[in-house]
Amino acid sequence: MGARVSAPGVTGHVWRCGVRLTDKGAVFERGAFTAREWARLRADPAVKVEPLDEAAPEEFPEADEAVLVEDDAPGPVDELVRVIPTLEPGDFTQDGQPRMRALRAALPDMDDALITDAARDEAMRRLAQSGFRPPGEAG
Repeated sequence: MGARVSAPGVTGHVWRCGVRLTDKGAVFERGAFTAREWARLRADPAVKVEPLDEAAPEEFPEADEAVLVEDDAPGPVDELVRVIPTLEPGDFTQDGQPRMRALRAALPDMDDALITDAARDEAMRRLAQSGFRPPGEAG
C-alpha cells in the first residue's frame, strides 16, 4: 500500500527526493522511494507522510530512524568533495568552478535537486582548505 505525501502550509511547491510536493499532496506506492528516502521525508518538518494502510506503518521509517540513516549516509557536499577532483579540465569554468552539468553527470544516482550552487561552493571551500586547485588555476 502507499502513503499520501504532502507539504502542508507551503505556498507553491517544494522538491523532495526528486518529486514535486504541494500542500494537496500525492499518493505514492511503497516502492516509489527507498527506505532512506522515506526516512528523509518523515524527518522533514515541511513534509507530511500519511500511510494509507493503518496496518503497515512500519513500512515507512519514522523520523528518529531517519537520523540514524542520514548519519551513515554521505551528504551531497561529501559526494561533491569526492568527485570534483576526478573531473576533467574542460569540466571547469574559466573562474575555476566545476560545471553543474559535469557534477550531475559524475553523480547520476544523486537527485539533481541536491546538486546546488551552495553545495558545490561548500565542496570547493573544503577542497581548497585541503590544497586542491582547479585545473589551470595557478597555485
